[in-house]
Amino acid sequence: MPPADPGAGEGVGPASPIRAKARRRRAALRSIAVATGGAFAGGVAVFGVQYGLTVLSARYPPLVQAVQCDAPELDEPEGVLLGAAAPARLRLGETETGVMLPVVPLGTQVTCRLDAPGADYAAWMVAGTRMRFRSGPLDFAGECQSGEDFAGQKAEQLSVSACQRFTLAEPGLHLITVKVMARGVAGLDRGQVAFVVQRPAPPPPAATRLAATLLLPARTAEAEERVGVSQSFDEHGLTPQSRDFNRVVYRLQAGESFRSASFEASSAAQASSVRTAYQAAQRAVTLSFTLRSGPLYDRWRGWLSGAVVVRLTREAPAREVALPDTALAIPGQASIPLPPEALEAGERFVLRLARPDGGTAEVAPGGAVVLDGARIALRLEGKALVLEAKR
Repeated sequence: MPPADPGAGEGVGPASPIRAKARRRRAALRSIAVATGGAFAGGVAVFGVQYGLTVLSARYPPLVQAVQCDAPELDEPEGVLLGAAAPARLRLGETETGVMLPVVPLGTQVTCRLDAPGADYAAWMVAGTRMRFRSGPLDFAGECQSGEDFAGQKAEQLSVSACQRFTLAEPGLHLITVKVMARGVAGLDRGQVAFVVQRPAPPPPAATRLAATLLLPARTAEAEERVGVSQSFDEHGLTPQSRDFNRVVYRLQAGESFRSASFEASSAAQASSVRTAYQAAQRAVTLSFTLRSGPLYDRWRGWLSGAVVVRLTREAPAREVALPDTALAIPGQASIPLPPEALEAGERFVLRLARPDGGTAEVAPGGAVVLDGARIALRLEGKALVLEAKR
């Protein structure tokens, strides 16, 4: 056999560990480079997502979730129907052919409340025959503001509440608009409510108006007055003591007549019988009794507690009570609320009716009278007088 190559054997042995170490070094460097690149790319991606969300959220405007306005509406008419070309934002009671707007009386006060989470600034505007503005930093916790409340603020403490009051003092269409903004947001959002203001209906013609006066007759009624009495006696000597008590418990007023008086006891000890009397000269009801108390070595005391019941007769003089003017159509009917004096008198009164031109007539409940060519009947329904007119 040929002899082995000594050079080949010497080169293979020492070179193999060196190449293996180099391969391991290159693999480690490659792993470090890949990990570093992946971490950098992940950080850039996270930053990009956060920046994108920030930009998108910054450009999203504040949202007006609701604008609610409350105002008393007229019974007739129920609303005003606008044409199909009405503004798209006026969507109150929308119908197939147009938009139904609420009608309020002239001079009514409207209360509007704003719900706009995230908003920092608000501008309120009322547009009618003239424009009115209120704007400033938005205060959701503030009380409802009127125009005077808003104008009375100091400049350094200016704020506009989320609740506003407006007085609609001109007839016609009124638009109440609120615009809201937030810090760092280029856009804005708004809400709008519309009202139609009408003048009150003119008073009815003079020929249909009546001035009513209630004629109450003199009457006598029975009444009862209760006067509380409480007295004690606590004086002690060597022997039992006693004391007489005599007091005025009630004085009659003008128009009152005395009928009787009695004492109703609720608690008593060491008391004599109680005497009530009427002193005609002084027009006074008196109460007399005696209380006793024990000696020093036995300190018992006397007391009396109860009420004096005075029964009277009261006379009310005849008098006249003016009632509110009423409009009575012919034919038609009208209702007049009765004052407490008439309710106490029952049906024992007379109603005087007067026209502006001077014609007058008097009628009792359940009766009828002719006034200026109209037959007017009067009846009592609960706590009101009902007038019914026919030609």
